[in-house]
Amino acid sequence: MLRRYDININKLLQERIEYMSWITPVILCGGNGKRLWPLSTPDYPKQFLTLGKKFTLFQQTIKRALTLENEKMKIKEILILTNESYRFIVLDQIELLKTNLKFRIILEPESRNTAPALTLASLASPNSRLVVMPCDHYFKSNNSFSNSAKQALKEI
Repeated sequence: MLRRYDININKLLQERIEYMSWITPVILCGGNGKRLWPLSTPDYPKQFLTLGKKFTLFQQTIKRALTLENEKMKIKEILILTNESYRFIVLDQIELLKTNLKFRIILEPESRNTAPALTLASLASPNSRLVVMPCDHYFKSNNSFSNSAKQALKEI
């Protein structure tokens, strides 16, 4: 028997769900590596190179995306948009991270730049806030990115 002063679990759970927000990091990695030739080639572009670090730029971006999650923001999944010819490289590099992340890969038959890729991402995850993350960027510190992104997400 539910008394007036008893806690309504369903109401608390609903408030918790509303309080928590879902985010979807969108990792763009369809570039073909023209500008960093001869290290980067169309078959193996710069985002998949280690460039003197332990992890590739792509792997660093995934790790950076995971820092966005906290008790108020949960990652629904990570969307990875890439060229069809890079799908096996993407899968191999995710496996090397040895993490238990939920991800989905959207393959472009040919590169059409950022706007069409983001349109696909928004259609693939309509009820989530998208955090767009090109994977060919280097960050000295994930903390500064994570703090700035979390602050921006609070404002929307």
